[in-house]
Amino acid sequence: MPDLYYVRVYTSDDTFPAPYLLEFTENFVDVTPKNIVNITPDGWYVDPQNGYWDDNYLYLTGIGGFWVYEMSNPAVPILVRQEKWYIYGDSCKYGDYIYYTYKISDDESSVCMIDVSDPESPVLHENVVYFPFNINHSITMNSEHFYIFHHASYPSGNLYIYEWASDPENPVIAGGFTLSASGGLIDLELRDPEGGQTTLMLGFNNQIFAYNVENPASPYSTASFPYFNARSFKVNGDYLYFIGYKDGTTPAIFVLAYLQSIGFGLKSM
Repeated sequence: MPDLYYVRVYTSDDTFPAPYLLEFTENFVDVTPKNIVNITPDGWYVDPQNGYWDDNYLYLTGIGGFWVYEMSNPAVPILVRQEKWYIYGDSCKYGDYIYYTYKISDDESSVCMIDVSDPESPVLHENVVYFPFNINHSITMNSEHFYIFHHASYPSGNLYIYEWASDPENPVIAGGFTLSASGGLIDLELRDPEGGQTTLMLGFNNQIFAYNVENPASPYSTASFPYFNARSFKVNGDYLYFIGYKDGTTPAIFVLAYLQSIGFGLKSM
């Protein structure tokens, strides 16, 4: 909302935060679609955690399995494939490949891949990356890399970056970093995923971190922002949206603007 806001900027030649006063003049505009018509067919029930619409196909992943629907007519979805691939963790998709995290046991986990180059005959490749520990369920990706996190020795954690594009069945480690976060990881999101300033946003219960990962071998921190008890976290362009508690008890939707030069600025809550 239009108002005056103070932000803190940490500079490279001093150790204390320098206060800056910024004036935001933008107004939020309600763009909620009007006259929405529900065309969901009666009796259509699935229980996914994530969904991806690509051309005329809808891919759904979840604890109950994996589903592919032909959606040339959205009012008449046609199930063309269903598999009992129990996808307990998070998943992400780019092009013809879906990667997801999988808990093998209390002490083991992995990343698996589904090749959907033929949507009606998907192929599962199990354990393309193996870990002798339990990684966090969250995963995100772009056209070259996918990103996963492990709270190795709480509150210290490790972010792993894998290059997958050269050989989707055999991803290789490309880089990573260590950070300290006291809250649990909610999600991983990418800002400018295919641009020249690819930034990984790590949303924890009580803080957001931003890391420039354009060069996976040399990632570096660009900003962080504290908040209260977040429950959901999404990035869209230069804006971040999360649901949390503005005073520890009152639910609120927060909107942050992220600028590479100064980090985060609170837009609304």
